[in-house]
Amino acid sequence: MTVTRLNPHLCRAARAFLDWQQQHLSDASGIPRPTITAFEAKRDDAAKMSTMNNKAAVEAFEAAGLEFIPENGGGAGIRFRERKGQR
Repeated sequence: MTVTRLNPHLCRAARAFLDWQQQHLSDASGIPRPTITAFEAKRDDAAKMSTMNNKAAVEAFEAAGLEFIPENGGGAGIRFRERKGQR
């Protein structure tokens, strides 16, 4: 199974979907909040977290009910795993 590679925009979008502050992601993933803040402040989509932090963030988002949509020519995305009426 391939782990989604987060970029700053995708990380901010995932937090927005869940209405999470950076501290919530920090608590859920074990990533220090200053690390999340520095990563999200970058405007370059090529910016990356360490492999360990990326995996922890993706797992935290997925445990909260998000599903990452892989890049397929139209750009990567996020959605809730279940439809709104089913959550």
